[in-house]
Amino acid sequence: MIISFMLDQNGNLTQGKFAINEKEKSDITCINFNENLKMFFCGHNSGNISAWKISEEINFLVCVANSNENIRVHDDIVNYITFKDNFLISCSSDNYLKVFNLDNNFENVLAKNYECVRKNIIKI
Repeated sequence: MIISFMLDQNGNLTQGKFAINEKEKSDITCINFNENLKMFFCGHNSGNISAWKISEEINFLVCVANSNENIRVHDDIVNYITFKDNFLISCSSDNYLKVFNLDNNFENVLAKNYECVRKNIIKI
């Protein structure tokens, strides 16, 4: 669930509508906004990632992409989402960093296990 807030002309902050995605009922663990696409991307504790776009018609968030229970993006909590050019980059407690092409229907272009990198960094 995402709670929206509105800032009126006097600078008062009021709670707006709730954006509920019936397919994804797990908690949001991270969120980031892509300025170019005007979309929010949410990582969930289920390992899924959902994408939300601000609808001009109803002035409200609409879920436009969500991985389902059968095809999870990660096998554990999504900890971080960021962007570089037209790519979304996510990392998770499953020890994977994944890269998705936002221009090509969120195609997964890289999945890298970084557990061995962490172990080598910690080793003294």
